[in-house]
Amino acid sequence: MNGCAGRELCRLQWMNISIVLRVSCLLALHPSPAIAADGPGKAVRFDETHGELVVKHSPVLEATEMTIEFWARVDGPQSEHAQFVRKLAHWEKPGWLFAASQSGYGCVQWRWWDQSLKTLPDSILSTWYRDQWHHYAAVYGAGKVSLIIDGVEVAAREVKQLAAGEKPPALAFDPEAQLRIGAEGFKGEIDELRIWKIARTPVQIKGRLVSHAQG
Repeated sequence: MNGCAGRELCRLQWMNISIVLRVSCLLALHPSPAIAADGPGKAVRFDETHGELVVKHSPVLEATEMTIEFWARVDGPQSEHAQFVRKLAHWEKPGWLFAASQSGYGCVQWRWWDQSLKTLPDSILSTWYRDQWHHYAAVYGAGKVSLIIDGVEVAAREVKQLAAGEKPPALAFDPEAQLRIGAEGFKGEIDELRIWKIARTPVQIKGRLVSHAQG
């Protein structure tokens, strides 16, 4: 992962193995940053000058189970609600967010909506990850949600206790929610953002940590 002085090409993959989308082609940018055309493989920087990226609502980004993964470098202390990626318009409506810091927890966490907003926090403070590149992933599927950092599952829980024959609940979405990258004052860099519409295992995620997105 290479840092950059200005805005450069970032890639988002929405994958069921075959579907690949580039952020530069997909995004409706808000505010509109300048994206350089000097090729992929460079991280996108977020700070007070370079605000969040916003992807317009699309049903293709709304699967009943999913994996989201990316490389990120967190620059020092973050604002209280700094988020890597978010697809949540309102707290009382369905969606999810992947936070670098959230509501005073002081740790990386994955939050998703299941009749109310649930939280899966990391077991250590986010200060451990500051000013270094790390790989982050969250998985929702088969009745389980897990948080995976640098290929290691650091937290996991069942979505709910299931009765005999009951199917795990599907991940719910608000049709008004856009995908926001580098949201709520996040400071740092993000690269190789991939969203899969399958629940990937820690072994699968670790096996491709250093592979570049294609497309």
